[in-house]
Amino acid sequence: MDAPNFLVELIRSSPTSPVLILDLPPRKDLVLQPEYLHTFYENTQLERQRQLLQKIPEVQPYFSSSFYIRCVVSPTAILVRVDTEAGGAERMEEIIRDHVSPVAKEVLGIWLDPCAFGERERERERW
Repeated sequence: MDAPNFLVELIRSSPTSPVLILDLPPRKDLVLQPEYLHTFYENTQLERQRQLLQKIPEVQPYFSSSFYIRCVVSPTAILVRVDTEAGGAERMEEIIRDHVSPVAKEVLGIWLDPCAFGERERERERW
């Protein structure tokens, strides 16, 4: 199976500022395999999910200091820090419930449908 992996990580660096990493890390080189890039990243509209989260004022892009992390994530990876210091725990719960959870479920659905159980794999099994 050549479908991307599914990665979800919630790092609690502080009580009011967790980091969310949500991605479909590729199993193939995206530069050398443009069809793979098109099938699993461009066609799935993953970038739209990141854009939805970035509309929230408390959500900021997260840039990992780890070279490893920066090398293994896909071009559509969602790496964000949610900073709710001013709004406290209630605001954090609201953001996770109303924004992070739906985006994570959508990315999981994208992974399950075209990636894990998609038509592409079923077609290969017929051969």
